[in-house]
Amino acid sequence: MINADGTGRTGLNSGMPAEMRPDRVTLLLLNDDGSRLLARHQFILYYIDLPGSTWSLFAEGLYNMGGHKEYMINAAGTRAYFEHDAGWNPVTEKYDQGIYYVDAGGSPVSFVDLAELPPATATPMNMLDLVGNAPDGTVLFTWNEDYYTAGSVGLWMAGPVGGPTRVDSETHNYMYHVQNDLMPNKILSTDASVALYHWGTDDYENYLDLINTSTGVATTLASNTGLNGLYNIALSGDGRYARYGMPLISSAIHNLETGDRRESIPYYTSFTTWGTELSDLTYDGRYQYHTDRDFHKIYKTDFRPGAGPYTAAASISAIGFSAQELPNDGATTIKVTATVSDPQGLATIASVKWILLIDGHEHTGGNNPIYSNSYWLYDDGTTGDEVAGDGVFTKGEIRTSTGSSEYDDLTLPYAFGFRVVVTDGDGNHTVADSTLTVVAP
Repeated sequence: MINADGTGRTGLNSGMPAEMRPDRVTLLLLNDDGSRLLARHQFILYYIDLPGSTWSLFAEGLYNMGGHKEYMINAAGTRAYFEHDAGWNPVTEKYDQGIYYVDAGGSPVSFVDLAELPPATATPMNMLDLVGNAPDGTVLFTWNEDYYTAGSVGLWMAGPVGGPTRVDSETHNYMYHVQNDLMPNKILSTDASVALYHWGTDDYENYLDLINTSTGVATTLASNTGLNGLYNIALSGDGRYARYGMPLISSAIHNLETGDRRESIPYYTSFTTWGTELSDLTYDGRYQYHTDRDFHKIYKTDFRPGAGPYTAAASISAIGFSAQELPNDGATTIKVTATVSDPQGLATIASVKWILLIDGHEHTGGNNPIYSNSYWLYDDGTTGDEVAGDGVFTKGEIRTSTGSSEYDDLTLPYAFGFRVVVTDGDGNHTVADSTLTVVAP
C-alpha cells in the first residue's frame, strides 16, 4: 500500500491467512475513499480495512467468476458483484445462473437471472460479461443471445430497482474487445447517466461511443479498423472526461464538453504508457496512475497542473518551419526549428525530438505520412542547423511520404499537429505543439 503522494509504503502480506497466497491473488480493487481493499483468491474474496494489516474473509464459494471482469465492488467496498453459477435448483428445475451480489460476510444473492434475458444459443454463462457499475447499484453488462449469428451482442443495464433492460436497441458483433479483458473498472459515470460503449462489426471496424443510458443516444468518440480495437478505456466519475488508445497511438484524454483531445502521456518521455498498467481516472478526470515499462515505478499524472512556474524543465519559446505548407509530392523538403532554453543551461539538454499528430493523436508507428531520416532536432551546425549552440534546434529535409495509407482517410489540405518534446539530463520533459499543413501537389 502507498499514499497518493508516494509516501507511507506498507507491505500487506504479513496479515494474510495461511490459505491466501500472494502469488495466487488475481484482482485487487480499492474502494472509492481508499479505506478498504478487496482481493480475489481462487473462489474466495478477502478484504483488508486500511491502514490495518489483517485480511478477513469477505465471501467464499463464488464460482464461475470471470469474463471481462472477475468482480466489481460498490463505492464503500461493502458489496461485490460477479457472475455466478449457484447450481441446479430442484424447485425451478433449472440452473441458477447470472449476476449475483454478495455483502461482506454474507451469501450470494441473485441480481440478474439469466432467465430474464433472451434465450442464448450456446452455454449461457459464456454469453454474459460484466463491464461496469455505479455507486447506486447499477450494473452494466453485455449479453450474446445468438452465438452462431454475427451481430447478436447487446448492451444491458440492471438495478438498482427493476430488472435488466437494453441500453441500446442495436446489437453488434462484439463489445469491449477481447484485448480489453483487463480494462479499468470505471466506464460508467457515478450517476449512471452515461457510459463508454465499445463495439465492433464482423469486418473489425471498431467504435467507441459515449452513450446516454436512459435514451440510448450514442455519440462516437473514436473509431479504427483492426483486430486490436481500442484499449485503456476509462471514464471519469463526473462523466466529463474519457481516456482511450489505439494501436500505434498512445492513450488520449478527451474532454467531452469541449471536444478537445490530448495525449495522456507523450510517447517521447520516460513516462510513456506503452506496455504499462494504467489506473482509472479520478472522479474529476484530473489524475491517473501508471507503472513504467519495467514495472519498477508508479507515476501520478496531473492533467491540469496549473500555470507554474516550472523552473526545473526546459522551455520551448517557438516552433518554426521554413514553409507553412508542404506539398504532398514526396520530393519537396522543409526544415523545422525549435527555440529552446533551460534554466540550467543548454548543456543539460539531452534530446529534442519531433512527432506527428493526426486528429490530436501522436502517430508513433510506421506508415508515417510525413517523413525524415530521424526524429531528432540538432543544435550542432548539422542537418540544416545554421548556428551551433544558439538554442535553435533544427531538422532539415522533412518531406511527405506519398505512399502512406493515412492519406486515404485525410482530405488535403490537412493541418497535421507537429509536436516537439525536449528532455534534459535530469529526466524533465517539455512539450509544445504547432501545425504543419500538407497540400495537394
